[in-house]
Amino acid sequence: YKKLSDEKLFNLVFRSNGKRTENPFRFIVNRGFGRPRDVIQYLNLIKRTFPNEGFINYDMAKKVQSDYCSWFYNELQNEISILNRHKSIARVIDAIKKNGKVVFSYKDIDTIIKDSPDEFIDIIDLKSELKSLFTLGAIGNYERKKGHKSPIIEYSYRDGAYNPDFSKNFLVHPALKVYLSL
Repeated sequence: YKKLSDEKLFNLVFRSNGKRTENPFRFIVNRGFGRPRDVIQYLNLIKRTFPNEGFINYDMAKKVQSDYCSWFYNELQNEISILNRHKSIARVIDAIKKNGKVVFSYKDIDTIIKDSPDEFIDIIDLKSELKSLFTLGAIGNYERKKGHKSPIIEYSYRDGAYNPDFSKNFLVHPALKVYLSL
């Protein structure tokens, strides 16, 4: 491998599946939104699931997605558990799940909580809990700008943003989206 160029080595390791044009590396990076430890975890799951393969294709990446999503959720729960308001944050995740949308606004979640006060009695401060989820990378800010093909998505770990913009919508991380069945 030492004599191969980076491009040839990359193409040797990350292969498309004949008819499929999906790039397995892009699939992995998009699921982890570029967070290095997520990409490494994804690659390790592929390695454990397909120990005799010398390459990675789209189908392999897709097959370990549910394992990755479970790992992501468990990691998120571990990070939440050390925070003071861990029960309140967990209940906000429940409200996001009840909302049933991948893209949501602060008002959407606030309405769900107000419509079921007994169910979400543990939530202390919705804005603080959403900020915690933003900081942990479970949600990001989402904005569609006129004239742009793709939405603008901002995650704290990727973009260095420490405070979410509550005037914009939020987007659930793809791994959490799958885990919550959104």
